Amino acid sequence: MTETMFIRRISPDTLETVGERTRITDYVTVNTATAHPHVLHDGTVLNMGSNFRHNKGPHYCIIQVPPSYDSEDTVFTKAKILLEIPCSLKLYPSYYHSFAITQDKIILIEQPLYLSMPRFLMSKFIRRNTIQGCLSWKPNIKTKFKIASSKTGKIHPIVYETDDLCTFHHANAYEENGNVIVDLVGYDDPNFLINGESMKFRSGKNGKNKPTLRRYILPLDGSKIASIPSASIRPSNHQIIDISPTILYNLFFEFPRINYKYNGRKYKFVYGATSTKQEETETFSELDQLAKVDVDSGEINCWSSGNSYTVSEPVFVANPIIENPTEDDGVVLANLLHKGDPEKTTLIILNAKNMREIGRVFFKADGVVTSTFHGQWSHMNDLIHLY
Repeated sequence: MTETMFIRRISPDTLETVGERTRITDYVTVNTATAHPHVLHDGTVLNMGSNFRHNKGPHYCIIQVPPSYDSEDTVFTKAKILLEIPCSLKLYPSYYHSFAITQDKIILIEQPLYLSMPRFLMSKFIRRNTIQGCLSWKPNIKTKFKIASSKTGKIHPIVYETDDLCTFHHANAYEENGNVIVDLVGYDDPNFLINGESMKFRSGKNGKNKPTLRRYILPLDGSKIASIPSASIRPSNHQIIDISPTILYNLFFEFPRINYKYNGRKYKFVYGATSTKQEETETFSELDQLAKVDVDSGEINCWSSGNSYTVSEPVFVANPIIENPTEDDGVVLANLLHKGDPEKTTLIILNAKNMREIGRVFFKADGVVTSTFHGQWSHMNDLIHLY
């Protein structure tokens, strides 16, 4: 999966591509799609894409793809647009890498990291430019949270706004006591992505670009926010609620993963990649630690790889044989890259309850093993592969 209109089918046995690539725009009217779709428990896939050619201006679209088992045809033959959310600025649709869902709601974060349509169109005819070169950060514009019903397609009338937020990865979202809770990894400033050094940023002593795990509380009823100190109704417009985050993990934290059976539901634990050298961390290649965060108590459990390895995104795998498992009954898998030998890699296996090492498997490749952002566990007996 990428953020383009093209996707590939891959054999889980050989990792070879299967058939021709699927062009999403042949089936639904979108020009992009995120690399982080949501898989529901019945196998339905929800994803978000942008339609730049909508007759009412650019829209963010939720794509629904029904499950299709043992079919040689692409599952997109029965895909449809579930709902549409108009962009706030017609010439500047927001860039997004992922989105959040609850049991019956879609949460879009419209951040002021924009894809400049004038620059994009100009690059096609006059000056060749990458998507990265068409991005523009406008910090004077607030980040907007928009909610829509996945059942009716209706857009919630209240918009939630906050300062200094750029995000790529959501941890989870759920509803509780009339509020939508959104946990994500947030940056204050995404210029490290725009300035041509997409893999380098400086957390520094002021932590300006340091990604942290944050929680935003979105009250669905604006008249009932007195008990939420992080939310306030805009006096000039009661359809806008200003919100501020609660920091769940104040150190460098990226690539959040959960027990996916709790996706869209109230949950307790999130796993991520972090660093033992917080002040010195400038690139993802310096991540050397895995962390487990209890989002209720704030308790942190970490496993460190030492100075010889770079860690990947942690992937939670539930215990398949235990009856009535708790949320953290299982293991955490991660890839370790050897800094001293780029042809070596290691699969680390941790007890998800206490983040202690259970075992590891070493691999010697035929060439350089490149770093990775994301991984997925796929059980051979599962008909539906949840993340």
